[in-house]
Amino acid sequence: LCSGFDPVRGFARTGDFLYDSLEDSDSGLLLFTWFMSGMVGVMTRSGGAAGLGHAFASVASSPRRAQLLALAAGCMVFWDDYSSILIVGSTMRPV
Repeated sequence: LCSGFDPVRGFARTGDFLYDSLEDSDSGLLLFTWFMSGMVGVMTRSGGAAGLGHAFASVASSPRRAQLLALAAGCMVFWDDYSSILIVGSTMRPV
């Protein structure tokens, strides 16, 4: 309706509407965390997190090394505190 009944242009403008509505509030953080946890869910369901966890398990031969590996992984993906917890937590769970 806002895009002149053009579904392609309407879908393309959805991001603009979301950005404008969340620009001045903390809802943007909530939306980012929601999308990030959705992507972590996709990664977990596809087996990517388990595969990466099993690759890390060969390096983590002791509980101390596993904890240091989780620390290093958390520092590598730290661009946001919520995303770091979501990504590293699901990856290191098999370890």
